[in-house]
Amino acid sequence: LSLDGTKLYVMHGPAGKISILDATSFALLKTVEASGGPAAMVIHTTASHAWVSFPSRGTVRLFDTGNDELTALETPTGKWARDLALSLDGERLYVGNLQADSVSVLDTATLDVLATISTPSPAGLRMTPDGASLLVANYFANTIAIIDPKQNQVIAKNIAAGQGSDSFAVMEVPPQMLYRAFVSEQTGSEEHTSE
Repeated sequence: LSLDGTKLYVMHGPAGKISILDATSFALLKTVEASGGPAAMVIHTTASHAWVSFPSRGTVRLFDTGNDELTALETPTGKWARDLALSLDGERLYVGNLQADSVSVLDTATLDVLATISTPSPAGLRMTPDGASLLVANYFANTIAIIDPKQNQVIAKNIAAGQGSDSFAVMEVPPQMLYRAFVSEQTGSEEHTSE
C-alpha cells in the first residue's frame, strides 16, 4: 500500500510483473515489467521510493514510487533473496536470503551491502514497533531469531516456532512485555510472545 493509501502494489513473481491498483476501486492503473520474478516490496516512510526483492536472481532493486517504475539500481544480496524489512529511520534495508542462510543489511541510499548476518533460512522479516529488534522467521529450521539492528548481530536464536515459519505480524503490547509476534506457518498459525 502506498504511503498515501491510494495505490496497491502487487507482486506477480511467476509472471514477472508488478501490478499497481487503485486502492479504493481495485482498478488496474499500471503494469510494470519485472523480469526475474518480484517477490516482496517495502516502501520508504518518507521518500518516494521502495525496494523489490527478486529471489531467482538473488537481488534487490530500487523502485521509484513517484513514477511507479523500477530503476537501474540493483544489488545482489544472496541466493533466494525474499522478504524485506526497513529500519524505522529508513536508512537500512534488511534482506532475508532464504537459501544463503543470511540476512543482508543495505544502505538505502546506495544499496551497498553493509553487513551480512548468518541465520538459517530466513523467510520472514519484521522490525519491532520500537525499531530495537529485527525478528526473523527461519523457514526450514522452524525457529525464530532476533537481530539487534544497531550491532547487526543475532542476540537470540532457536526460539521454537511452527513448521515452515514464514512471516510475522507484530503488535505493541502493555509495558510489561516487549512485543507480541504472530508467526504464520505452513501447517497453520501459532502465536509467540516475547516478554
